[in-house]
Amino acid sequence: TFFADYPLGGLHPCSDFFAQIALRPTALANEDKTQQCVAAASDLSSLQVQRSLALTTTPQWKSIKIPVTFESTPATVSVWSSGITITDEDALQRLFLRLVLHSDYISSDLRFQVRFEGKYIADTQVTSHGYADMIGPLDPGTYYVDMYYVTGTKGPTNTKLCSTSMVDMRLVSRSSYGKGNSTAQWLCTSTRVPPPDLLSPQSDEQVLLDSEYVVPDSGSHRVRIKVEEPRLVRVRTSSSDAEFQLELWVRGNSEALLARGTDALEVLVGKGTFTLKLTATSSGESSTSACPVFVLNLLLQPLEALPVCPWSPSSSDQSAAAQAQKNAEDHIGNVLLDLVPKQLTKELNVKPPVILWMSQGMSKTFDMSLDSSSAIRIDVSVQPPFLPLEINLRRKRDSGKLETPIASAEWTEGRLLLMQSDIPKGAYILEILQPRKYMVQAGGSFSADSLANLCAHVTIHAEVGVASKEAVNTLRSELLDLPDLLAVQPLPPSLNTVGWFSSSLVPVVGTQVYRFKDGIGKISVKVDDPSILRMVCEPADLSNADIDAELVKDSATVAQADHLGQLVAEVQPGSYQMVLHPKANSPFLVTVGLATQSRLKEDYAIADSGKACLDKFPSLESGVTFSPRGWSIGPKFIRMQAAFLGTEGLLGKVPVELKSASVLYIEAGSALPLDLVRIALTVPEGLWVGEQRGSRNSLEIELPPGKYEVQVSQPKPMRMEKIKRCLDFSVRIIATPLNPDATSDASEAAETAAASDGQAVATGGEGKKQELQAREDAA
Repeated sequence: TFFADYPLGGLHPCSDFFAQIALRPTALANEDKTQQCVAAASDLSSLQVQRSLALTTTPQWKSIKIPVTFESTPATVSVWSSGITITDEDALQRLFLRLVLHSDYISSDLRFQVRFEGKYIADTQVTSHGYADMIGPLDPGTYYVDMYYVTGTKGPTNTKLCSTSMVDMRLVSRSSYGKGNSTAQWLCTSTRVPPPDLLSPQSDEQVLLDSEYVVPDSGSHRVRIKVEEPRLVRVRTSSSDAEFQLELWVRGNSEALLARGTDALEVLVGKGTFTLKLTATSSGESSTSACPVFVLNLLLQPLEALPVCPWSPSSSDQSAAAQAQKNAEDHIGNVLLDLVPKQLTKELNVKPPVILWMSQGMSKTFDMSLDSSSAIRIDVSVQPPFLPLEINLRRKRDSGKLETPIASAEWTEGRLLLMQSDIPKGAYILEILQPRKYMVQAGGSFSADSLANLCAHVTIHAEVGVASKEAVNTLRSELLDLPDLLAVQPLPPSLNTVGWFSSSLVPVVGTQVYRFKDGIGKISVKVDDPSILRMVCEPADLSNADIDAELVKDSATVAQADHLGQLVAEVQPGSYQMVLHPKANSPFLVTVGLATQSRLKEDYAIADSGKACLDKFPSLESGVTFSPRGWSIGPKFIRMQAAFLGTEGLLGKVPVELKSASVLYIEAGSALPLDLVRIALTVPEGLWVGEQRGSRNSLEIELPPGKYEVQVSQPKPMRMEKIKRCLDFSVRIIATPLNPDATSDASEAAETAAASDGQAVATGGEGKKQELQAREDAA
């Protein structure tokens, strides 16, 4: 059960949180293996943070085994601690502390924290199989790294859990890269966890890795896999920079190739040791990416942990749903998805999901018809996630021909997610397919039929909504008058709360709709270190667009917003108050960004791409074909010279052309609170300005055919002399035709006509003679 205090009487204010939940039957536990692991517990006295300063793309994992105990109440148990001293000479090398810890979430869940000058400074990121952090540049002093776990509860006090964990702790130097290595490569290699080189799970442990890794410089990587029981091995890779040849080899006296695949591999193996080889090859297109990465989704699933299908002779499931699938000829039956587009409404109607059992080889398609532009979200949870499922959305022409998929679902751990907005009206097919089957290792205690009666539990959430701008605007206008029903909140009394600026380690950027009691709002904020604060106030009701905003300290005004509601200030340690006074008592969208200068400096040192800074705005429209069937620009990442940091107003223009009635989406992204870049569109009626949402400024508008101009500007610059940098931002422009069916069918007709013309030419004079003879006969 999760408890939350909402400041509203109705819906939650669009906030989110992160939670980890895992469940594993104790019947799967192998007590003998656990005791062997406990007996082989690691001596961590020799464990040290490595000072090799080597690239983090090369794994330097150390395998450890730490038994986890149970107590009457939860408690933290420290298992290792070590101090690292950074001298003044070390600090000149711009050292970073890179910590990565992989462990099974249920049986170990080892964690780490770092103390410096009495403060905990590690802001750990959760990976698919553990935790990681990158701290730096390190200042002179002593840093203490602690490794710990949280004890189990509600079990016998002599209960212990144990599994193999992997740790990679090292110092990396930004300065040691030199001029020959770009900052982009430094960022690429240092902010991502290294790929595993050994996987040796306990018999009851499911291994599911899903992370983004750097494509190795050598183009290949090997993972040694050691299993003690039959397991399913499912591997998927995806990358915009390369495709991967996957090979699984049996290790022994001599290696033997077991299976091979491109970007996908599914194999049923027995007890033994194997090598998974990943070899990257060019995707065939010239990649300009300075940071080639790939996503690896790898599953090691114990065969005996798979549930049996309802139609299996050994199944004891007597539920009505299970019996319906059992009696169906295809074992799917009359499974229906509600793919009828719904109108946007303030009524909260949550459709129940579709639940079914699926085994290897089962597939299903669903028809969908759209009368207007719509958005779709298909969320499929697969447990255990061993099925090689693929989900595609295809448009079906009037001729019945299926086009290539306009959207495909992406695997994220045990979940497939397909999201597509602004789908034009027309007929579509939603496919849930299994194009491949598991290869089976020969000579084991299983066969190709071992998976026939083993299933995964599949839960499908399907939502289709009409993409109506009028409905959105109408609903927004209605709900602004009913603040208790939407996320229109009173101003928080303080920003020093969880979810906002609760720690100097956590920079914050957020947008929320606020109302003002008695026509004025005040927010207090306390900062302990020099910081940058930026605030943007935009009207939720365009008829009431004026607001006064200022930052006050000790009754003195520190900074004041301009007529557009833009405020930015460099603040010193102390207590401040943000005062907002709208001219009319109506809600405003308020974006607040706040970060300490030290954190901004650290983040910029990591994120600096190292590319040359431009002395003028680039020609983004160059090389773009403005097709009536739609076109796109970007996202383009732009770096402009430091002189532009102080430029207030226009940075550049992008002329665009629409050759058919279209939805035009324009977007600019910037690094709040340090910078804010705004995007706008020039139309005959005037200037349409983008709306700020966190770090993104965007506008979506329906337009007739014509020529338009996109403007990129900087309304409230902040030079911040203490950080030597360029002005970094991104621009993205997308045109989607309102009715692509007409252009698609016209193109198809043109192709048919061209083919007919070609055939007529091939017949030559004989065709002309026949045509002339027909006319003479008619005469």
